[in-house]
Amino acid sequence: MLVDDKIVGSNCENFKFTYEETMNSSQERTFSNTNTGDFFRKTEIEIRDRWGNDVVPIFVILNTDKTHLTRLGQTKVWPFNIAIANLSTSVLESKLGSALAGYCPMLPVSDQSLSVFLNAVGIVAKNKQEEACKMQRRKLEQDFFGVVLKPVKDLETTGPILYRIGGDGGSVHRCMVKVFRYICKCK
Repeated sequence: MLVDDKIVGSNCENFKFTYEETMNSSQERTFSNTNTGDFFRKTEIEIRDRWGNDVVPIFVILNTDKTHLTRLGQTKVWPFNIAIANLSTSVLESKLGSALAGYCPMLPVSDQSLSVFLNAVGIVAKNKQEEACKMQRRKLEQDFFGVVLKPVKDLETTGPILYRIGGDGGSVHRCMVKVFRYICKCK
């Protein structure tokens, strides 16, 4: 995504490298993109204090949500998407603003199929069975995110990486990747 001029702009105009304080006509602070928020400012200061003034923070947004593959909803998957929060809001809100990175694991059986096994181990109440299935889905999802987030978390201790932002009109920067947020939506 970061080397695609359709996303970052031909001169990186859609990518926000630094914190920017914005004001409206009444001189009240406004928040329009990720780089206008306090979290961006605080993280940028922390990164630059530790790694140098030439380091650019790249904030990633990770999310997963159930979607149906069939019209009647019998087949469901949990796509895992990634977005770069440094992009302008207009790009983030467009179809170019995020990319499919994979699929979150799911229970390979239905809740109804699991009820036989749950009954066998003494979980017989329907609401308890639903809760057990929900907890298992959450466990799978959290384990998945743990695997996905580990390399990003490791970068926080090993230091910045060189990364090209923009295509032909872009340039190479020392970058520090940080998780801006991740959103899990379990049933």
